[in-house]
Amino acid sequence: AVFTVMAERVSRMEKNTGYRLENTVATYDVDQEGKLKMSAILKYNQEAGEQHISMQGFPAATMRADFGLAFVVSAIAVRGYRRPSVGEKITVETWCEPIKKGYYTRNHRYVARGEVLIECKGQYPLVDTNTGRVTRPLEQLGGKDLLFDEKVNDSCEIQKLQPFDQGTQIDRRIFYTDIDYNGHLNNTRYADLVLDSLPQDKMNNEIKEFHIKYKEAAFLNDNITICINNKGDCVECCGKREDRVCFIARCCF
Repeated sequence: AVFTVMAERVSRMEKNTGYRLENTVATYDVDQEGKLKMSAILKYNQEAGEQHISMQGFPAATMRADFGLAFVVSAIAVRGYRRPSVGEKITVETWCEPIKKGYYTRNHRYVARGEVLIECKGQYPLVDTNTGRVTRPLEQLGGKDLLFDEKVNDSCEIQKLQPFDQGTQIDRRIFYTDIDYNGHLNNTRYADLVLDSLPQDKMNNEIKEFHIKYKEAAFLNDNITICINNKGDCVECCGKREDRVCFIARCCF
């Protein structure tokens, strides 16, 4: 039995349970200070995750066409230690933790010359593209294994965010360029909505933590009413479409 367990571990290690995306911070991905934008962090996360799952044989197009399934994001947590600057070479490491509580939990870690810059954790349910309903978590699809890693990242945790309707309100229309190939507001664009909604005295402050919960999709020409609550070291945003909550976010400085 001991030899069987050891063989299973070796077999697991030989598989690519993680993925590394090598990147150079581009001029179009930085803010006015030349540092990587929050929306760009979410874009890099999305690309690294897509490359990882494609490497396993499940690119988004195949998932949709062959199985009628798609991974969506329901919540993301970002902890920043130092945002990389324009032109800096970084590695985005990503891996999925073993399934628990009905979610696929994906981690991202940004590293430059051995220094950990940013850590992220996201919850990614698998949905039926026809019904939009969340399916039960799977460990195998089409006879192939979905690969998980035993590493559990405890330094970055998903926070529970509650909707609210008190505070300053602004409106934001969803434009053509906000929409992705799934036909709705791309998850990375929410970060721009949130940062554009920050009070003036917070806009230039370094964000130490960013948390967002996605509740309901927004579509072309929708009008999002964003309620902003300034709580000192943190600012919370709650976006609603026709009185239905689309997202809740928290920025901590």
